[in-house]
Amino acid sequence: MHGKRIALIVLAALAFSGCARYSWQHPYKDKAALAQDKQECTRQAVASYPVLMETYQTSAGYTTPSTTNCYPVGRSVQCYTTPGQYYPPTYGKRDVNQAARHQAVDACLVADGWTYTQEQDTK
Repeated sequence: MHGKRIALIVLAALAFSGCARYSWQHPYKDKAALAQDKQECTRQAVASYPVLMETYQTSAGYTTPSTTNCYPVGRSVQCYTTPGQYYPPTYGKRDVNQAARHQAVDACLVADGWTYTQEQDTK
């Protein structure tokens, strides 16, 4: 019972927090300045954390089971076995520096006086 109550509280908190909107705010700079600052921060972050693509396995390879089917032929039985089919592993690509680059951009904006805050509801 206690676990269900906690789960309901967590679900309610998630439901209400889903409505919140966040944006970068600065005491005296506008959105145009944000675009310029973000561009400069992104340039610096890319210099520090360049795109570095890595191949990774998304699913393992596998072989389906073989099947054997038997049929009566006169007074005997004839069986046929079909081997399983092999499916190779699948691979994807990802940028291993993406998270570090994103954090560097955020840190740069904060250092420039920007804060990432919840927007005030204007309704």
